[in-house]
Amino acid sequence: MSGTVAGATDERTTRLLRVGGGPAQTEGLPGPAAAPARAGPPDEGRRDAPRLTVAPSRASARCWDAFAQTCDASFWSSRGGARMWQFKLHARFRLRFFDLILTMPTGERCKIGQCAVGLGPRLRVIADGLALRPEYADLWPVAMESLLGHLGPGRYVYGSFWSTEVPRHRAILRLPHTRVVAVRRLVVEAIDLKRAERWSDFLGRVSRNVVRNARGFQQAHADRRFLVSYGAGCLTLLPKVIRLRRRMYDRKRIAFSQTRAIVSYVLRSLLLRRYVSMWVTVAGRRVLASAGTVAFGESVSFLDGASAPTPAGAGWDVLLHAIEDAHRSGRTRFQLGYTDVTDEFDGRAWVSPIRYRRDCRARAIETSLFAFDFAIEGAGDRNVPPVLLERTDPCWTGEAQT
Repeated sequence: MSGTVAGATDERTTRLLRVGGGPAQTEGLPGPAAAPARAGPPDEGRRDAPRLTVAPSRASARCWDAFAQTCDASFWSSRGGARMWQFKLHARFRLRFFDLILTMPTGERCKIGQCAVGLGPRLRVIADGLALRPEYADLWPVAMESLLGHLGPGRYVYGSFWSTEVPRHRAILRLPHTRVVAVRRLVVEAIDLKRAERWSDFLGRVSRNVVRNARGFQQAHADRRFLVSYGAGCLTLLPKVIRLRRRMYDRKRIAFSQTRAIVSYVLRSLLLRRYVSMWVTVAGRRVLASAGTVAFGESVSFLDGASAPTPAGAGWDVLLHAIEDAHRSGRTRFQLGYTDVTDEFDGRAWVSPIRYRRDCRARAIETSLFAFDFAIEGAGDRNVPPVLLERTDPCWTGEAQT
């Protein structure tokens, strides 16, 4: 491929042979080791070809987040979320934001996508992935190749835990000079919410035991009330939530780092303050259950929850109220979590290894988180980030677990 570069340190332009009607074709980008060429006179036969440009973004945080939501990206694609995601992979980085601009032969310019990239000494982390407007999804290969040509050789990480983007670890191999070094195949487990559906009809879709337990709790504890906080206000509920979670994990004999949890809550409440909420159920002076969520675009993501051992049903009660709030606000997905799957998973049938997600009739949305090398020889001292080697517990084995 041979393309053009305009202002090599600022933006990169690639000429497209066509747009729409299947995967986009492009004129080739220069090889990664080649010196970028300044844009020259186009060939006569390609003078009218559209051009895709990768350029530094000047969007405000609000405009950036609004665009990411129209692309159905996860909350990791927000300005604050992109910074949080970087901390999971490397401590030292410079975060850069890029726009993907399509210029038509008429001169009309249209932003079709964006991405945030953390540039570190060993890694280049593309937070969440490329956020492309749905009607331009077929341009992912040329957009990705243009971005790599702009950033240059290195080890990259693509994807995230909550992304609903289709898996890209195979598609990346169709680009020149790429080599995948580690992959986590994941599914995001989500409940579909229908705007026209009555809440009573939704309850008819989940397990009867779920509804019975929640209603039993409500009838036995008519004095129960919800404490709900948003944004930085969630920190006011932090002592109650941490204490409840610590006791729950102690009962289950599961390791729990209180310090790590507090840091995570503080970062979430500050960097995702426009989108986070915290629900806590209290009855009298007792704290009975909690749920933490992030609402971004079409989705609400259930990040964590906890409940006391008694009375039964408190956890279901707060979770159903969080789902009902998402339904009432017009969201179309309530995401319960993510799960690692093996290479045997074919996407055709899903049985969650986690019982409460099965009871909610959650479906699986396949995605992937992976590391790859672009235009470098050998691995050298470039280690695989630990997050690529971890696995959810439990993970999918093809059989249901309790």
